[in-house]
Amino acid sequence: MYVEAIASPNYCVPIATVTKNPASMTPEVQMSLIRLWQGCLRYTDDVSCILSPMTLPILARSRQPRATWNKMEAFVGRLLKHELLLPMTFEGMCIELLRHEWPKVSADIDQCS
Repeated sequence: MYVEAIASPNYCVPIATVTKNPASMTPEVQMSLIRLWQGCLRYTDDVSCILSPMTLPILARSRQPRATWNKMEAFVGRLLKHELLLPMTFEGMCIELLRHEWPKVSADIDQCS
């Protein structure tokens, strides 16, 4: 039970890290999370809420939005590469985000491009 609690995909860790201090979400840290999750995930859908209506507002609070989104892009790419996140699942996440009402967050995201 203790190992499951530590190893379960806790999205608070990468989301908080990349929001508060994007520079600390290095490729090595990202790969450590991936290796940890590879050992404990039963289904690839377990990472399907890494980008969601709950996590996007947290990411939007970053004081370094460009750096935060660059790190998230790299992390999501690694999740896809290592098959922890499947392309169809990622597509579904994106569609869900587009369907959601984003009065303030969408304006912040537009500034990051």
